[in-house]
Amino acid sequence: MSASVPTVVLVRADWSEPTWRAQPAREALRRLSRCALERAAAVAGAPSGPWTKDERGAPQPLGDWRWSVSHGGGFAAAALGRVAHLGIDVEPALRQPSPNVRARLAGLGVVAQVPSEWLAAWCRVEAALKACGLGLSSIASVRVEGPLVAVGATRLMTRLFEADGALLAIAGGGVCALESPLSLRASEVAA
Repeated sequence: MSASVPTVVLVRADWSEPTWRAQPAREALRRLSRCALERAAAVAGAPSGPWTKDERGAPQPLGDWRWSVSHGGGFAAAALGRVAHLGIDVEPALRQPSPNVRARLAGLGVVAQVPSEWLAAWCRVEAALKACGLGLSSIASVRVEGPLVAVGATRLMTRLFEADGALLAIAGGGVCALESPLSLRASEVAA
């Protein structure tokens, strides 16, 4: 696969909700997201770290490679590619966004009817914010325009994948050419 098309790896943990909310499980998911990133690097032929973040917590490029990780609800995910912007978000596919989240999304231009559409929009927004090196505190700068998500003046294409019980959103360059993510169990990546 071309480096301009991101490599995406999804890892399903060996536990499920609500256990993942416990601090040890969250730490394990963070470790799994780094394992997913290492696997993505191996698949893409990219250097293997160091994976550093800036003072705001935004991933620092590794040479000309951009990377992003996400974890939640018993899943960890990573995206890696030679693109200008790259962000990823993962959620359990059956999660139901709260009324507060739906209201925030509606204010960003999202029109949805069922919980899965709201969740998809939320994942796309989070992935786009990450692709711009921003967090949820910058959500007011977002506008959802179909598959495009605008973060300020930056318009990013997003792609959604449902795999192994997870919903993945990837935002940034090369996402239109993405095929299905590599989906693994924790035991296949954890050392």
